[in-house]
Amino acid sequence: MKKLPIYLNILQIEEYELNRFLAWVKSHPNAEKLSGKKPLIWTTKIKILYWGSMIIWPISLIWPELSITVFTYLLNPIEQIVLLILKHKTRGKINRLKSQGMKVIGISGSFGKTSMKEILYVLLSQKFRTYRSPASFNTVKGIAKAVNLELEDGCQIFICEMGEYKKGDVKEICELVDPDMGIVTGVNEQHGERIGNVENALATVYELADYVVKKNGFIFVNGRSMTKPGFEIYGIGIYKTPLEQNMEGAEMLALKLGLTRAELKSRKLLVRPFKHRLQLKKHGNINIIDDTYNSNPDGFAAAIKYLGSFEKPRIMITPGIIELGKESLRIHQELGKKMIGEVDLLILVGTNERTVNLARRYKGKKMFIEKISEWQKVVNSTKGTILFENDLPDNY
Repeated sequence: MKKLPIYLNILQIEEYELNRFLAWVKSHPNAEKLSGKKPLIWTTKIKILYWGSMIIWPISLIWPELSITVFTYLLNPIEQIVLLILKHKTRGKINRLKSQGMKVIGISGSFGKTSMKEILYVLLSQKFRTYRSPASFNTVKGIAKAVNLELEDGCQIFICEMGEYKKGDVKEICELVDPDMGIVTGVNEQHGERIGNVENALATVYELADYVVKKNGFIFVNGRSMTKPGFEIYGIGIYKTPLEQNMEGAEMLALKLGLTRAELKSRKLLVRPFKHRLQLKKHGNINIIDDTYNSNPDGFAAAIKYLGSFEKPRIMITPGIIELGKESLRIHQELGKKMIGEVDLLILVGTNERTVNLARRYKGKKMFIEKISEWQKVVNSTKGTILFENDLPDNY
């Protein structure tokens, strides 16, 4: 039965998408241990799946994936009823707080949502009573839970991060929280494996813009993705890091809410690089750039350029980017080419289509390792700069 907690952990990481869970099981028939990067959280749902599987232990002993699948299907109708009740309660609370003057800011995009949310929180929270949706609570269910448990009377600004895996996701969240204004941080191929293609991502992310424009609200859009009448554009300049680009959009929105340029100037000083997002550290005489939170094509390219501005030797350690779908080969080869002249040593974690295609177009020195923890065995430099780009969860 020791596989049961492992399988439940993977199901949770895959956000209960059975097709992705079963694909993982098929490709990992001998899985006995996970790294624990995202440990299993014993939610009510997980407990039901676990004890349900234990009841039919003869099946779970041989086919734990079968018992998990059966009980997931059985739970679904109950979950939908609970979600309907929760959404109704959430809408009521949002409407009540908005009648007291609360403004809702929506944030959508393929990348940069969390950083934008945190920047806005720093800029706005000293002038307004501000609440931001918690980390990883960017689905309808997660946002509804957060609103009902944490959003308090007297809140003046609610900053809501909106996740997207399929068409309609952002629209459904908009209908739940009724944003008055919003920011679209950008669109690229991230999560293409789930959402299908860039066109689908574009349509889904811009559901926020469509909703806000219909209300005659303010919508701020990263102009590298799309421009339309009614959009206020940011992000078309030259930036050293993605943080600078996000800051520009956040400042524009903050000015609309009544902050002065003098207030912004002082509050910008409080914004620091966020944990695991191009976070610069020192290890003796070596610069360490930690960009392991996650990765996407735009962020990966920006990290390469950032690394290129540092002291040599410049070493990049990466497993590549996941969930790019059909665009994975093209994107990884393009990124490999961008490394030329910016990276002196490329260390690739794992041997797969991602890393092989990065290596194919990169003409400099490169090597493969099996685990990221092995990097110290192959790097003997006492100076220079090391960029850690992306870190993969256990389902990869």
